[in-house]
Amino acid sequence: MASLLETLRYERKYFTLDYSAEDLEQFVLANPAVFRSQYYPRRVCSIYFDTPNLDYYALNVIGSADRKKVRVRWYEHDDKLSDLQLEVKLKRGELSRKEVRPLQGKISDYDLQELASKVRQVLKPVLAESDLLVPVVTNSYLRRYFYSNDAAVRATVDSELEFRPAEVWERGGRPHYLPATILECKYAVDQDKVISEVAQGFPLKATKSSKYLMGVESI
Repeated sequence: MASLLETLRYERKYFTLDYSAEDLEQFVLANPAVFRSQYYPRRVCSIYFDTPNLDYYALNVIGSADRKKVRVRWYEHDDKLSDLQLEVKLKRGELSRKEVRPLQGKISDYDLQELASKVRQVLKPVLAESDLLVPVVTNSYLRRYFYSNDAAVRATVDSELEFRPAEVWERGGRPHYLPATILECKYAVDQDKVISEVAQGFPLKATKSSKYLMGVESI
């Protein structure tokens, strides 16, 4: 199955309980880098997979230099669902990249067991632990997209964060809501000077922020 391997990039994140999504959007639009809105806001939905012992989670908690996440992702907008994609996100230190593989169909075409079986099958040639992977937690949030004038930095603002254990999500159970907003800036490895200037325009301190960790800890 064809895949897309993104180039290495940095991610700078700002997690806050003090500012709304509208506040963060104004910070972005007022930044000297002259950000412009890109795309329409849409809901990002993910199911995260891990081993039964939560090995991926543990590596993140201890701050291992080499970390990974496996998730199935789709998007919702105006009650329409995108096709599914399987993502393996790899991090080494502060650098990250994603391998994206399209999955046939939409989330409504699968039950959780069928989806897990598909994920294990697709990742078998890629991950040694693929046979152990199980769905752990789901999350969704509303995302707004922006690009700097020179297209060197992509900024996103995430709000309305929801988390559920995977089996609760499948039964339609109530989510856990997190009243936070997250600003993320993504940029190539050769754009350190640019991101320093961009960061000076935000009244926020960069933080560590993993939605998978938030999800596991919230449930």
